[in-house]
Amino acid sequence: MVKPSESPSKLSPARIIGIVLAILGIFAFQQFASKVGAIIADPIDYGVIDPDRAFMANGVHHVIQALIALVPILILAKLFGIDFGFRKGEVRLGMKIVGIMSAVLFVYTILSYIIGYAFDLIRPYGYPLNARNIAGTMAFQLFFTGPSEEILFRALPIAFLAYVMRSRSKTASAINVLIVALLFSIAHIRWSFGPTGLSFRYDVIQLIFAFALGTVQGFVFLKTKSVYYSMAIHSISNVLAVGGGYLIVLLVA
Repeated sequence: MVKPSESPSKLSPARIIGIVLAILGIFAFQQFASKVGAIIADPIDYGVIDPDRAFMANGVHHVIQALIALVPILILAKLFGIDFGFRKGEVRLGMKIVGIMSAVLFVYTILSYIIGYAFDLIRPYGYPLNARNIAGTMAFQLFFTGPSEEILFRALPIAFLAYVMRSRSKTASAINVLIVALLFSIAHIRWSFGPTGLSFRYDVIQLIFAFALGTVQGFVFLKTKSVYYSMAIHSISNVLAVGGGYLIVLLVA
């Protein structure tokens, strides 16, 4: 997806340092975009639209972080001609992969909730499951999570790192995808400063799942030459996960 000016057989120390700095820069920018989105979205009063704060804050958060991510994308595309995959790409391949992944994720969701229910791992939601909250959260997962997070956590880092690496080899592409998937997984760790210092909250299963799905979505992005198919997979995954959780809770309530 990038036309590098050179393809060295091995990386020089200077190039390695440049790649490491690029990775750290991407990580810092992703954290910045996410935090700014939350800082702006959280204090807003969403009134009668979302009195239980089930979906509107998350929606605004994701819109803001996507807009922030588009700034360097537009600049880098203009200055260096980097292709961030905002096009149809390999349509037939993309649609085929989306269909296959949808089926796989559907089976995974069913099995995970069966196991979760059997071992009493399912927890109640922090808001009532009324029609407004269910419709709002499902709409958020379908229309906002995939586009926003794939722009920030897939298209931007993969295309930029490919440009920095200046290599289109399969090994370089695989390393690129794995690094980006790791950053995506780390983004699911919630951290905050408090009186006792820096604290972290995370779910190991969620981190592993984010890394695995992020890896798949990264290769889909490269293979299809488009970010739209990874967006679709991302949104479908979240819709199935959230919808499955609602179904289980409503059925056993």
